[in-house]
Amino acid sequence: MIYQMKVGLKGMSPPVWRRFQLDGNMTFVDFHHVLQVAFDWEDSHLHSFMMLRSGGEKTKVEIGPVEDRENMVFPFFSFHDFYEEQEERICDWFMAEKDRAIYTYDFGADWEHEIVLEKILKPELDVHYPYCLKAMKLAPEEDSWAMDASIREKDWRELTEEINLKLKTLEIGLLDSANPDDEFDWLELLEEAKSFNKLKPWELLEDDQLFIVADWESRQFLYCSVLGAGGEEYGLAVYVGNTGLQALKSTLSGDSTRDIFLKQRSLLLSFVDRDELDAADYDLLKQHGMSFRGRKQWVQMRSLVPGYYPWHVDEDEGRMLLVAIEQAKEMLKEVERGLTIPSYSGGNTFFGRMMQETEEGYEWQSVHIQLKEEKLKQDDKPSLHISELDMKRLEKMQVLHTSIIFDFVMIDKPIQDSPFERPYFPTLIVALDVEHGLVLYQEVLKSLNVKEEIQKAFLKLTEQLGGIPKAMTGKKDTAISLAPVTDQLPITINTVEKIHAIDELRDAMSRMPW
Repeated sequence: MIYQMKVGLKGMSPPVWRRFQLDGNMTFVDFHHVLQVAFDWEDSHLHSFMMLRSGGEKTKVEIGPVEDRENMVFPFFSFHDFYEEQEERICDWFMAEKDRAIYTYDFGADWEHEIVLEKILKPELDVHYPYCLKAMKLAPEEDSWAMDASIREKDWRELTEEINLKLKTLEIGLLDSANPDDEFDWLELLEEAKSFNKLKPWELLEDDQLFIVADWESRQFLYCSVLGAGGEEYGLAVYVGNTGLQALKSTLSGDSTRDIFLKQRSLLLSFVDRDELDAADYDLLKQHGMSFRGRKQWVQMRSLVPGYYPWHVDEDEGRMLLVAIEQAKEMLKEVERGLTIPSYSGGNTFFGRMMQETEEGYEWQSVHIQLKEEKLKQDDKPSLHISELDMKRLEKMQVLHTSIIFDFVMIDKPIQDSPFERPYFPTLIVALDVEHGLVLYQEVLKSLNVKEEIQKAFLKLTEQLGGIPKAMTGKKDTAISLAPVTDQLPITINTVEKIHAIDELRDAMSRMPW
């Protein structure tokens, strides 16, 4: 796995720091070499690591070179355990987000680097690890002291590029990103996809003839639609869970394709032309010896997650897609034997595949599935996300004789913070004065926790206005998210299907360079 670390040089103002992604199997001695390169040290002094938090628990363990301790002029005894850096791996000690260590270089100057594990990720194709995502400010010069050190400026993009060029020269055990070490059999998925294509399922089913697959492992229903009867897009669309079904229902009810695209939760298997593949698509096929000829034959797989740009499927999504394809092939056999799958019009009754207990154990069977209405609720009742103290302050505020429009939308222009992170669609929260149409408040957020952020934004708005508006208009989702706050206030809530002024503002922001 890939470990994303932020490493900051303590005691420096403005901050001097680096953000890395590196192989968790890397030893601490290799990590030492990475840090030497990243901070432009010369490796001419002693060093050590001190683990302060491991696996979410406080600890105090030193990891370093045995020869450094043996060669000290004044040896010392420590009251904590010591481990050899050549033997210990990053993943042995950094096991949970926010695990923390201090790397000390030059025991005379005591340059301390705080290391924090930010996240653990799956490896990406065509990435040379270790990789520096961002580097801010040059480190002090070798053999300088903190009291004399001055911060040296350099454009962060140029600095980051220089560090990555140096990292590529390190002779350490690098993860082969083209062959990530995982348990999922991608070749089996690709072969099943190829087999599914040969069946030409679109000659048997229309895209509105929906069937269901009960995924045993994720405990979710997969709502499957064969694509291709229209002669344009060929493949299998798999809507995942209640979120996917709600998006499908929105499509059928005539909601705009733009909004549905931003809220979709699905997996998409497509058969496309060669020029429609990107580099990662092609590398996956090439890595597993898969090649195709002709139009609409090449396998492409995409994951759609609300708030994010369509991306390559991960292992768990690949497993779900494999289950869906295997059971879709079984459904096709049923159709060939005379089964009629009705066109879906929004009801809760489906025909599909589910694991059933038999005398010989569990096995897949074709069954009718009636979903209970209470199981189809997309969201639980939202909770209060501002403090009780803030809520009491709101209750004491005066009611203003003003009406506002208050809502949020996703801006359909993806932002990618780093080359290896999935691009996301930022959320725009905005408040408008109903009478004059003036913008009273706006905020653009990366956070996808809209229920929490919309409540915080409403609190900021009231503080800015100096009171509570007497009436507020917004879409249903916004009203639901705000209900724990507004239900306790003397404010009239009006819900509408569409707010043209906010859509126009979103269109304007979508055209802006980011």
